[in-house]
Amino acid sequence: MALTEVRAHLKQNIGWLVQRGWVTDCSGREFKSISAFEYALWALDKHLWTTLIHCIPEQEAHPNLWRQLGMQYQRVKTQGVTYALEGKIITESHFDFKNTLIAALQTQVDLYQAPGAKDFERMDTQWRQGVGSAQKLLPMHVVAEYCSEESFSTAPQFIAPPTVTKGILNGSTKRYEPWFAGDSKLGVRFAVSKGSRPFAARTVNALGWLLTQGATRDLAAMRALHTKRTQDFIDLQEHLEHAITQEPQQNPPIKQGTSPGVQNALCETRLFMEPP
Repeated sequence: MALTEVRAHLKQNIGWLVQRGWVTDCSGREFKSISAFEYALWALDKHLWTTLIHCIPEQEAHPNLWRQLGMQYQRVKTQGVTYALEGKIITESHFDFKNTLIAALQTQVDLYQAPGAKDFERMDTQWRQGVGSAQKLLPMHVVAEYCSEESFSTAPQFIAPPTVTKGILNGSTKRYEPWFAGDSKLGVRFAVSKGSRPFAARTVNALGWLLTQGATRDLAAMRALHTKRTQDFIDLQEHLEHAITQEPQQNPPIKQGTSPGVQNALCETRLFMEPP
């Protein structure tokens, strides 16, 4: 289902925007109580939270809803959100770009740029297991940037929503594969590189990314994306505060309840609202 269906269901009941439930994302994180809006904030997914906010009818005032959005924003900002992953309980305000993918790519680049003879065996292991394992943790909006048609030859500005390709190109089969396939060997046999190409590709060793300078260019792009989305999160606070202080013209009640339709539609952004 596409985000157009998310909009359709939220149009029926805009209160679902802030309703908390059980979320499991594609990386296997389990959030026991989080709203779609809070998940977007944690993931630093500007395009998702923008889509959700744009579902609020402009012709109607929703001061209670805007106040709830403001409170959820402050909760994520000051307290963070808690989830379980691989037996560990983690609390953080946002997806940890720096200590996952950025750190793994930096290690890869450092190994390549170190003086003296290159230890390609170590570089290959770091590429497949270090970078690849970090890529398995990415929120979907980061995956979308990797799989977009815009290359990382120079770091993009990351303003407009990406034009997404069909997934990861498998050079052997010449077919595209989903990033989070159930039988994927990402993090075991390969990692994903982009570099100067307008698509993401399976890359099994360091030589595979050297041709397009994938690691160095991907590192610069991920740093730029992290910086941009962090600023987008900061800027969102002003937008929410402005909406909260607007003089309400009418105040329709916020409906309660769950919607399988919204839950299913949010699967497009890899949100699963029902507990396992």
